[in-house]
Amino acid sequence: MRFSLLLLIFLLPQVLALMKMAKIFGKVENPPTPKSSVLTTMKSCFDGCYNDSDCFLVEYDSNNMCSFYNFSTVQESLKVVQTEPESQMYVAFKTILPEDTCPVSFEAINLTYIHPDGTAYPWKVLSDGFSFKRCQQGWKLFERRNGNTVCMKMMARTVGITKNQAEADCRESGALLIGVETLAEVDWMWDHLSTISNNYSFWLDGVRNESCRPQTPSSHDKSLGCNVFDWSNDLTNGSSLFSSGDNSLEMSYFVESNIPEDCLVVAIDRNLKKMLNDVPCTNYRNSNGMICGYKIE
Repeated sequence: MRFSLLLLIFLLPQVLALMKMAKIFGKVENPPTPKSSVLTTMKSCFDGCYNDSDCFLVEYDSNNMCSFYNFSTVQESLKVVQTEPESQMYVAFKTILPEDTCPVSFEAINLTYIHPDGTAYPWKVLSDGFSFKRCQQGWKLFERRNGNTVCMKMMARTVGITKNQAEADCRESGALLIGVETLAEVDWMWDHLSTISNNYSFWLDGVRNESCRPQTPSSHDKSLGCNVFDWSNDLTNGSSLFSSGDNSLEMSYFVESNIPEDCLVVAIDRNLKKMLNDVPCTNYRNSNGMICGYKIE
């Protein structure tokens, strides 16, 4: 994109926190249904979005038509592409910007929408515009270390659901059973579990690598420290969390009957203890649900 096509305007007073409207020549590609489309002036269009707590993007065209896009109704990824100035088509982003100056290049633009709950949602710079990643309603977005953006949802079921049933239920919802990579993800899971009940555990993806399991049980199983897990899909990568030494890890390798504990659940017990626990893969009957996920491309 040529820099001459870029026009950033700080449209409204700074007394309204740090959020501003950043305008470019552009249009929303394959847009979802906007909140509303009305005939108005450009200033009224952009001011209206700025003052609407749910509006995070607005489009204004050569026919003086203003279209709002509400964060709460955008269920999928959204793309804004550049247009030529002659088209007289504009898009304005509600965003925080580090300085009240135009960036030195298009690639240097950093647009981030801050939701009223404080969550930051960055726009990604593309060769021809910007993309906005958004989970479906009720799903939680996490940015992972390998660059994946995943959406997670915790799904409660009756006590005794098997891991195979959990995997099937995730697929029925258009997702996959997902593993865990960071304590931030686990904290979100524990917060959700605590709103349901104590003594709950939900299935996670992951099976302990066979080379990490001792061939015979011993009194030293818990100190072996080999917690490498293989994942069944490309949503999760790495096992560093399970070697972190965090006191929430309950890695025991075997139950008393010498059955290997090679699968994973996230749990809160009746004493309010928060755990990431290894459990038997096929005869564990204490799970109440599962964590499903899908990747946003």
